[in-house]
Amino acid sequence: QNARAALAIADRGVVIENGRVAIEGTGAALLASPEVAQRYLGTGAATRVSDDESRRLAARLRTLVFQGEE
Repeated sequence: QNARAALAIADRGVVIENGRVAIEGTGAALLASPEVAQRYLGTGAATRVSDDESRRLAARLRTLVFQGEE
């Protein structure tokens, strides 16, 4: 549901468009891509999430996914 948070913790990401791989790379590279931000995340480069915000979202996602696992 939150592609930004998922990409912030992903080693790799793949964007599939019309059943074909459109773009692939590391999560960080996809987050930093203005094309990915505009075409697939619904924002322009000027409104992209900052690195600090991406790290905060990633930490929150890790907490939610792994809570209770020790």
